[in-house]
Amino acid sequence: MIVEAFSKMPDKRLIVIGDGPDIDKARRAAGPNVEILGYQDNDALRTKIAHARAFVFAAEEDFGIIPVEAQACGTPVIAFGKGGSLETVRGLDQSAPTGVHFHEQSTEAIIEAVKLFEEKDTKLPRRIASPTPRSFPRKNLETP
Repeated sequence: MIVEAFSKMPDKRLIVIGDGPDIDKARRAAGPNVEILGYQDNDALRTKIAHARAFVFAAEEDFGIIPVEAQACGTPVIAFGKGGSLETVRGLDQSAPTGVHFHEQSTEAIIEAVKLFEEKDTKLPRRIASPTPRSFPRKNLETP
């Protein structure tokens, strides 16, 4: 879905890292602006994420560590607005936003989110600060 969306935006560049079960499908859908690197070690992955303009995350997960890791690298996130991403990625409607949410898992929704990200670029810092415990409400840090 992400590869398909970027293939419809030939003026944007997408780098795909990983070798999951859909990698062959991604390769078939990739346009000339999409580079599929496959598996990369942690150092290469961290470097690529840290130098990215944004990290795109389309999965619905209870937590989803990858968007958190992208933000820890200082990279804003364009994320599916369900599940854990709603709590870990601060959208444009929040103070100190760290990314943009899209609310449907479709190529069209990703394209619109990328456009919104670029339009609202001035509201998003080029490099976000890594969160510290002080940036989370105390109730989120306490155990039951």
